[in-house]
Amino acid sequence: MKLVLSIILILAPSLACGQAGVVGAAKVVGASVVGGGTGSSGPTVANYCANTHFGTNPSASCTLTTTSGHTLVLWYYADTVVTVSAPTGCTAGSWTVVGTSASKQAFYTTTSNSTSCSITGSGTSGSSGELDFVAVDTTSTAGIDANPVFEANPSPSFCTSCTGPSITTVNANALAINCTQGDNSITVSSPFVAFLNMSVGGTTLTCSSANNASPGAITATWTASGAKNPPSGIISVHP
Repeated sequence: MKLVLSIILILAPSLACGQAGVVGAAKVVGASVVGGGTGSSGPTVANYCANTHFGTNPSASCTLTTTSGHTLVLWYYADTVVTVSAPTGCTAGSWTVVGTSASKQAFYTTTSNSTSCSITGSGTSGSSGELDFVAVDTTSTAGIDANPVFEANPSPSFCTSCTGPSITTVNANALAINCTQGDNSITVSSPFVAFLNMSVGGTTLTCSSANNASPGAITATWTASGAKNPPSGIISVHP
């Protein structure tokens, strides 16, 4: 498995995929990153930020533009040697884990109390490991719709038309958010619309969203050029 790094502000130099001294890369977008998908209404992705770090006890930060009262969601992907910690920042309370974490992946959520703030993701490890995270500001003010579903070891191993995890949303027009971590770029398929495509040091992070018009199952899919099907996680946010 390739070890990598990708996401924001000031990080110590790290070694990934044979590249020495590669540091996290800032990836922050403005407002109006729409969710898209099958729903005609519902919450959207307003903003996001992301970062990555490779090292012992990895830690990385990114700056998120947000709105007080918005539901924030953070997705972690960590190397097997890294145990993630609850993120910090952007809230008067604390970040809480949502559902049951999977091998290498976890979702956390909180309610924003700020307009611009720094989020820090961190983990503990006895040796050098990889930590990636994506923080998402949604326009929802109602919290989580359904607990996340993770696909840690997707099948088939390589694919051109790939199927990711499926989540059963509870409420009409809930916003489903899917994030993947892999070695190659992918193109997400309708009804999902990508809002993050980041490639640093050989690892690619892709996140997409879709509003599910009616309560029920919605599945993330994508296409790739014979690439390895990446592990991914999906969560839905209450309209």
